Amino acid sequence: MHKLHRLQTKFSGLRYKLINARKEPSDRQFLVRLAICSIFFLAFCLRFTHLNWDEGYYYHPDERNIAAAISRLELPQQNNPEFYAYNGFPLFFLDIVSQIVSYLTHNPDWLTDWPKIILLTRIFSAACSFISVRLCYRIALKVFRPKIAILTTFIAATTVGLIQYAHYGVTESLLVMEVLLLSLLSMQLMENKKKINLFWLAVVFGVSVGTKTSALSFILIPALAILMTYGLRWRTVLMGICCSLVAAAVFYGVSPNTIQHLDKFLESMRYEGGVVRGEFLVPYTMQFIDTPIYLFQIKNLFWQTSISTMLLAFFGLFLLFKNGKKYRLLRPLLLYSFLYFVYVGSWHAKFIRYMLPIVPAIIFLSGIALNQLTLQLKKPRLKQTLILIVCAVNVFWALAYVKVFIKQSTRITASKWMYQYIPNQSTVLTEHWDDGLPSMSEDGFSFNHLELKLYDYDDQAKVQELADTLSQGDYLVISSRRLTGSIPRNQAFPYTTKYYQLLFSGDLGYDQVAIFTSYPNFFGLNINDDSAEETFQVYDHPVVKIFKNIGHFSSGKIESLILSSK
Repeated sequence: MHKLHRLQTKFSGLRYKLINARKEPSDRQFLVRLAICSIFFLAFCLRFTHLNWDEGYYYHPDERNIAAAISRLELPQQNNPEFYAYNGFPLFFLDIVSQIVSYLTHNPDWLTDWPKIILLTRIFSAACSFISVRLCYRIALKVFRPKIAILTTFIAATTVGLIQYAHYGVTESLLVMEVLLLSLLSMQLMENKKKINLFWLAVVFGVSVGTKTSALSFILIPALAILMTYGLRWRTVLMGICCSLVAAAVFYGVSPNTIQHLDKFLESMRYEGGVVRGEFLVPYTMQFIDTPIYLFQIKNLFWQTSISTMLLAFFGLFLLFKNGKKYRLLRPLLLYSFLYFVYVGSWHAKFIRYMLPIVPAIIFLSGIALNQLTLQLKKPRLKQTLILIVCAVNVFWALAYVKVFIKQSTRITASKWMYQYIPNQSTVLTEHWDDGLPSMSEDGFSFNHLELKLYDYDDQAKVQELADTLSQGDYLVISSRRLTGSIPRNQAFPYTTKYYQLLFSGDLGYDQVAIFTSYPNFFGLNINDDSAEETFQVYDHPVVKIFKNIGHFSSGKIESLILSSK
């Protein structure tokens, strides 16, 4: 009887294990699917939340240029956007979208109305950014364990730089998606050596260059993948030539205006190239005077990603040298990103958007660090603590930043304040090269606007004109730090620099009566990002300051103060 009982017990235990063996993989698959779907949902919400954050007042200058270019198109009759800073693909694609929306809604305003066109461009940008998160997951699955692939995707979903540019109708989100798509196709080529991947690499590269000329640098990704797959042979060179021809054909197909108006395009490229290299100074690059190469960009990458992501990425870079073969499939993306950073990071113009194409590499370097650390850490609590810290820091920064778009733009809030507290018919001074306020008009109200031309050549004639204008003003509006953050960096503007010092100290008779801020905020904690590169802040959440003329100084007194205080 005892033997029979023991056999029954063993049989029951074996039966229990077999049942659980069938259930556990199924349960794990369900949890994995639930986790990744939750991350995709979070990524979608963070990118599509309040795309109309500026309520149709289009504060981003590049969006205005793109909207103007699209409104000039009328495919297929008119295919010249008369705008050559970008290539034609995004402009033509969005013009087709606007035509479809106009046809479906029976509303022709979608073809010409800038706020409506900008909204379409932002939806497209957010969609590209969301697809980028999906691509990050597919790439991560090829090089990491499933849990680390999910965690890496979470980092991508909560990366602030990607979230920010998902809310702008510009080309950066599309370019990041193209980098990731080229990387995924390169991985597939290295895995299976199928020629069809060469074709799709050529197509995507052609579209990328058709998006923006800077995408020519993307050729490093497929070129490295081809070399790593086939080696340096005549046959490889021939394949490269064939791919180049396909890419050229695709480029012409999506951006024919570039070739048809090559002289204007090259003229635009020469100008843009001179600006970014610092060969000649323009107002919007003055902020970069005396900023250190590389270090300035690295500092801003902390704002674009997070402290935890950047620290992990640095550690991942160190680990990469010890485990290079393990992450062989990531080599084309990582090497491209390194060379891109070395080249672009040396430019005079260091706009924060220039580093977005290497953000995917930073995400995967952090994934490498997490992959290796979770293998080496023996105690489960240490692993859980590490993962918890990474997730908490990223989700905190992402949710804090996205509140910028949920809250009303500071320029709109300041505009409403002006109608409430500034008397009708008052003279309001604004700065050129910046958005003048109020943004909207209101029945029964009219302000007399005078413009301070502070970027003009700094001489006594300018000071006299500045003093005359200041003596006439009732209120003065500084709608961002665009001028205040750049002019004092330039030694060629001693008078204007002194003007700002006198203004902010109250010695010009103007007192600050209102300030409007909208810093990233979570659980009541404001994160002051005034030290970030200007364009991280001035489009969607600039600090707006309003001054009232209390002293009513004469023009002569103001001029004397500025000149004597040089």
